[in-house]
Formats: sequence, C-alpha cells, structure tokens
Amino acid sequence: MWIVKLQTELNFHRFNKAIVLLLVLYAPFLQAMENSNPQLAADTLFASIDGQTISQAEFTGIFEAAVRHKYYHGRVPQEELEKFRKQVAEDIILQILLHREAKNLGLQPDRQKIRQGLDE
Repeated sequence: MWIVKLQTELNFHRFNKAIVLLLVLYAPFLQAMENSNPQLAADTLFASIDGQTISQAEFTGIFEAAVRHKYYHGRVPQEELEKFRKQVAEDIILQILLHREAKNLGLQPDRQKIRQGLDE
C-alpha cells in the first residue's frame, strides 16, 4: 500500500514540476500577451483577464502540451479530458493573475533557484 502512495506522490511531484516548467517556458509568452492587441476577434478569443487576452490557438497549444505530458500513456476518457481542460484553463488564469500581482509588487524571480529546480 505504501508503494502505491509513494508512487502517486512521485507522479504528482513530476506533474507539478512539469507544470512549473511549462509556466516558466510560457513566462515570456505571458509578458508578450500584456502588450498584445486586445481587439482579437470574438471567435478566436479564449479568455480576457483584465484587458489581457488569450487566443483559442494559444490555449489549445498549452492544453495539448499538458495533455501529452500528463496522459502520455494513451487515450483519455472524454469526461476526464474535460475536467483536465478546466483545470488547465484555471491554472493559466491563476498564473496570469499571480504574474500581474508579482509585477505590481515589484517581485523578481530568483533565477538561480529556478535553474536549480529545473536541474533536479
């Protein structure tokens, strides 16, 4: 029983590490989005957060990368995929809000700790 629990914790840790890596890789993307055109056509708009827009294509790219990472083993039931889609959307929105708040507070990332985390 403890082996299953340990394996689950390791998988969760790997998943979280992968999400952090995806978000670190998308940080420049998030920064560029702040300067993007807020007049995206309604049919291509995925979300607008306080004037910052995310196109459907941008969300699809992020979502597909997350699906490939989490569900590398094969087909995923549609119901589970929809739950995961909502989770990814919420995570993106949360990251945008956290990025904005950190910027407002003047916080800067500790690049050495980021490199150490990626090397682990």
